[in-house]
Amino acid sequence: MLERSQKYDRRLMRKCMAGPNALYLTDELTESMHLEPGMLVLDLGCGRGLSSVFLAKEYGVRVYAVDKNEYASETCNMLKDQGLENEVYPIQADAASLPMPRGTFDALVCVNAYHNFGMEAGFFEEKLRPLLREGAEVGMVLLGRDEGCVKEGDDNENPVFWTASEWKHWFESEGLAVETCEQLKCTERAWKEWMTIYSPSVTEEELEKVKFNPELALIKITGRV
Repeated sequence: MLERSQKYDRRLMRKCMAGPNALYLTDELTESMHLEPGMLVLDLGCGRGLSSVFLAKEYGVRVYAVDKNEYASETCNMLKDQGLENEVYPIQADAASLPMPRGTFDALVCVNAYHNFGMEAGFFEEKLRPLLREGAEVGMVLLGRDEGCVKEGDDNENPVFWTASEWKHWFESEGLAVETCEQLKCTERAWKEWMTIYSPSVTEEELEKVKFNPELALIKITGRV
């Protein structure tokens, strides 16, 4: 697992990481997708572009790397260093008002960002679905919690604490034909990488000893529109 993402320069990871290691998350997510060279992919909430780099390099797709924060100039420089300035196009934009015509994209990827902008009922169906071609594939990594940690009578409406089954229900209600919805196997590893970002010399043995909240989960969901 994670053989593709492990080969990337760790200095790049540390420079661009803004949460759980997005290379690991994108690696495991796309194992359940069917991306092909030449596809046009919307990478929504891409942060500093780690997920976009992975998509372009590993699948040969063209990527619109969209984030509302002012990372675009930094991302452009990083893409030049990676030789991807003609494959990945960084765009600063709000997810609710993306400046693209209907039916633009073959696929949508969103890694650990959807909870920041998409939790109003109808958002996916009204704001994102129109940008996708008929039959386009959707793949997301979502914040959540382990199903095994849910107690009887525990009714939490905060999406940060939703389980895989709750996320599945949410996206089905938004019009997504869900194909895969499960916890990422790399959850603990990805979180620990971020927790030790300022300790570049940390060893594998030391990483194993880092305390991790077992309730935390990262959920993989894929489907089609």
